[in-house]
Amino acid sequence: MFTTVWLNSVATKYGVQRFKYIETMKLETKTENLDDVSESYDYVNPNHYKNGTKEVWEMMVDIWGVDKYIAHCEMCAFKYRQRMGLKPDQPIERDLEKAKWYEDKAKELRETINK
Repeated sequence: MFTTVWLNSVATKYGVQRFKYIETMKLETKTENLDDVSESYDYVNPNHYKNGTKEVWEMMVDIWGVDKYIAHCEMCAFKYRQRMGLKPDQPIERDLEKAKWYEDKAKELRETINK
């Protein structure tokens, strides 16, 4: 119940026109087109992260505040560094890039609040 109310309030806050909470979700993986994925695809910050008027990380700052988002970034960077090299068929560099993105974002936000 809390999740539904919270998700609806987030949807309302960011002007999502059509929002639907789904209790259970079945994910279908289509493997036939995996070879068609371009090498130029941004696995760290892909375009679908930027669909709305704000990126998800910006909404998270609005909801939980910059200090908590900085902590989130630090934890995500730690997670990616701990797991790097463990994902099958995934280059270590991808996890390093993701960890660096979170570390850079935390640093950027710290510098912003310390001005």
